[in-house]
Amino acid sequence: MNLWFLLLSFYSLDVYCDKIIDSRIGYVFFSQDWEYEDRKIDRTIRNIKEQESLLNINNSLFLTTKDILKDPNGYWTIFPILTAISSNPNFSTKEWYLLLEPSTTVNIQFLNNFIESKDINKSTYYGKAVIDTHPVIIHHYYGYDTSHHKPMYYPLTASGLLMNINFIKVVAENLRLLSGELSDFNIDAKFEFTKFLMDRLKIGIIDDERFCFDSDRHNLGKCITIHKIPLYGKEEEGCGYEVDGNNVFFGVKTFSGYHNKRLPVILGTWAENVENIGLFSDENDSKYSTIKLDIPNTSKGHCEKTMRIIRYFVEDKKFHLFKWLVIGDDDTLFNVNRLYKMLSCINYNNPVVVGERYGFGHLKNLKLSYDYPTGGSGMFFSRNAAKILAEKCFCPSHSTPDDMIIGN
Repeated sequence: MNLWFLLLSFYSLDVYCDKIIDSRIGYVFFSQDWEYEDRKIDRTIRNIKEQESLLNINNSLFLTTKDILKDPNGYWTIFPILTAISSNPNFSTKEWYLLLEPSTTVNIQFLNNFIESKDINKSTYYGKAVIDTHPVIIHHYYGYDTSHHKPMYYPLTASGLLMNINFIKVVAENLRLLSGELSDFNIDAKFEFTKFLMDRLKIGIIDDERFCFDSDRHNLGKCITIHKIPLYGKEEEGCGYEVDGNNVFFGVKTFSGYHNKRLPVILGTWAENVENIGLFSDENDSKYSTIKLDIPNTSKGHCEKTMRIIRYFVEDKKFHLFKWLVIGDDDTLFNVNRLYKMLSCINYNNPVVVGERYGFGHLKNLKLSYDYPTGGSGMFFSRNAAKILAEKCFCPSHSTPDDMIIGN
């Protein structure tokens, strides 16, 4: 970043000192109710404005998804953002829009040079594209199934998505016309976004190596954007909440048929040094000190099992001062130290659920749709969130999907 400022300083003295340039760009940040990310967004906006000042660029548009959507539920699926920009004259004033995650930085000189070379009338979008090199279950094995589709390039949104206003309006209009045909489930938004564009509009992403990750070390000097992996350091703004093995309880869902196969793996890897853990099963097993839940085992859903674990955490007095409940399957692996770091950047006094976000119904009706934390990768509950769920959440059946009930 310092290198960029040095380059900008000298270049601006030579070229931009005599004229004011009206910005053609709107910056849209993916945002949720998380102070840690809000502070990163504020810092990035300040940095962009400082660069623009050196280049005599004024009037850029800065938006977050919380600004443009009345209910940010489903923002991450991209489509609601484009619909909101297209339909609101206050948001559609720019020619180009760069969608960014909170940890993505921008080189303003390189970005402006890039859009100067592009046709504003061509409906397209740019970013860092990748392709599945093997079957991927969350993509329904697309490109490797019996449908004879070829593998499809799709963007890594973390390095930024650049698109013009014409593209946004075309996508928004087609979404309005075709929303009834879209899937109820949202799993990998960047892939599903790309597939919609390819299937309906025959528009593919244009890959450009100047949309970068900080791991692209050979190319960083040319990057328009750089996504930096969050460190969750205690010195960072928004971090510093005390989270460690003394105030986190891990609840693992298992059953008797998997005790000898899966529990040794858990106890010999991530759980080896975990201070507080419960292995919840359909049987007591002294070999592994499992905790029997008096409910029948089910092959799917596990709603009642999850709710029993939540109530166990809330009601047992020995956990009353604990900050977090972690629930995972018996084939879920955790990086425990990394998890503690991440949770230390979240205010555990709020009723918050953390996990890998999936969605239901976002492309059909945002008012009725909802996000949910997919259970397979683990679900993390602040104590206040667990208390609310324990009091107000009930399962229609033992086998109802636990994660979807929690989201709904």
